[in-house]
Amino acid sequence: GIDNLKKRRGYYQSQEVGAAAPARSVPAPQAKKRKKTRAAPRTRMSTTAMRTIASAMVMWAAFLATGALAQAGDNGTVVEEKTKTEPELLSQKCQPNENNEFVFKVNLWEYQYEVEGCEGVAPTLEIKRGVEYTLTQKDPTNWFHPLGLAYYPDGAHDDVPELEEPTPAECDEDQFKCNPGEGVKQAPLYCIGGECETYEDWNNGTVSGLDVYEPAFQIPEDQWEEAVSDAPASYSVKITIPEDSKTKEFYYFCHIHSGMSGLMVVTDPAEDANELVTPLASDYYGAPPEAFDVQCGTYDNVTTFNVDKDTYCPGMTFLCDPTGTPFSQCMEAIDCKMNYEMRVKEKETNKLAVFMEQMIPHHWNAILMSRIALKHSMDSEGFD
Repeated sequence: GIDNLKKRRGYYQSQEVGAAAPARSVPAPQAKKRKKTRAAPRTRMSTTAMRTIASAMVMWAAFLATGALAQAGDNGTVVEEKTKTEPELLSQKCQPNENNEFVFKVNLWEYQYEVEGCEGVAPTLEIKRGVEYTLTQKDPTNWFHPLGLAYYPDGAHDDVPELEEPTPAECDEDQFKCNPGEGVKQAPLYCIGGECETYEDWNNGTVSGLDVYEPAFQIPEDQWEEAVSDAPASYSVKITIPEDSKTKEFYYFCHIHSGMSGLMVVTDPAEDANELVTPLASDYYGAPPEAFDVQCGTYDNVTTFNVDKDTYCPGMTFLCDPTGTPFSQCMEAIDCKMNYEMRVKEKETNKLAVFMEQMIPHHWNAILMSRIALKHSMDSEGFD
């Protein structure tokens, strides 16, 4: 998904023309399956139109990469190849504000949730039984990132049980063991414009519930921001873990994009509380980006093509009369990256493999270019 940018750690290698540069390994995204998908509506070109375009391109590139990113042998056979990395697990602890709220926003460079007053991205939210908490999504960066709650990371993206009323039958299966107890009601109550659903009309799909809340995040961004501006409490999610619940840990996540999960911990769990059968994978968030990538607003180890440009692109210049500014350096690096990664060996027996190996880095270049533009061209004519 758009933004499973930190999780994607599958790699592919293809044979280059010439021997001037070393063999490469390039991260590729891994798409998650969902139980249902909804088409996003068309949006007009606005202040943040490039963000929308970049997001759509990430999703398309992820689709291509998942189905096609591979090494093609001389006989045209496509063979998937992956390499393991050792990323860093994020685990900042976070308490609610004085109103028992967690105020969410999205870090558009890390593609993870942040919470107001808490350090870092994807913080661990600490809560207590019997207390109602509100997860507020009033910041404009929440557009297209409606929150959900699940017993395991990524919810429906990974076909794992979510907090629902009634409790999903899957919670009794050995692979999950997440039943909070007989008769226990615990599920997100979605609120729009200050009006919240109740357990009596939970997710009726007409005036309340996820089936109303999620589509509201897919309207044109200017309309979404206007709604938030008119009523700061327009979009929020309420959750209470009852006193008699056996739930000890669960996850918040994005209903539209996988890879954005964060842990919620009950600090006063019941003595017979459920233990997660499968904890959050140690490589879920991936490795932190290099300083050069942070400066550019990119990912995918663009740094390498800046530091070792003479190795990958000897004697080549992609911007005429470069200024040497951070913007210039970032553009040079991603163009070198695309140039290098598109140098592949022709495979007569599988022409589609050549298409895949060249089209994917070509699309990645457009995505990275959009991210650089978003970070470095806000004062440029035409950005608005």
